[in-house]
Amino acid sequence: MATARRRTSTGPRSRRRHTPYRVGLDLYHRIAELGLLGPRDKVVLLDGILVNKMTKGDPHISTVKLIVVGLGRVVPQEFHVSKEDPIALPGGPWGGDSEPEPDVLVLRGTIRDYNARKPGPADVPLIVEVADSSLYEDRRHITRFAWAGIPVCWLVNLRKRTIEVYTDPSGPGEDPRYATVRTLGEADPIPVVIDGRDCGSIPARDLLP
Repeated sequence: MATARRRTSTGPRSRRRHTPYRVGLDLYHRIAELGLLGPRDKVVLLDGILVNKMTKGDPHISTVKLIVVGLGRVVPQEFHVSKEDPIALPGGPWGGDSEPEPDVLVLRGTIRDYNARKPGPADVPLIVEVADSSLYEDRRHITRFAWAGIPVCWLVNLRKRTIEVYTDPSGPGEDPRYATVRTLGEADPIPVVIDGRDCGSIPARDLLP
């Protein structure tokens, strides 16, 4: 009697779906403390997943420097300007913790206040992202910042040479967003508001390369 052979499928239906392992902020920091991520491991924690950092072009780099200089002239003494430093965001709109490294941040207090901890949402009254090829991901960052309640966010769009100013964050919820969005051009002044305080303005052309 012939024995029926069991057929083993090797097609797509037989493949297991792999679910990414989510990492929380505590574990992410522990990994860094243990030196498990070296200089060549250019990754960042977004929504609980380690993802590669995007490469930045020369116009992007120049713009970040211009923004740091511009903001440094107008922020109050009890704040300071930082660039490309991590901010710890517990939870988020897509699940999982994030620790993005925004292009520019205005931080409460002094540099030494963060010797032993990462800044959190309550420490950041203003955050800036510079977008060229990274526009899609930067808009996702804005959603994360709205969820976290960051009061003011700027998105510098290098392709259109505009600056989008986001205010009135919704905080956590099903549809986190900023209630007010203004798109300003090169000829416009960009208002600088820190903790609800009007600190003057910076000409947009001074912030663009």
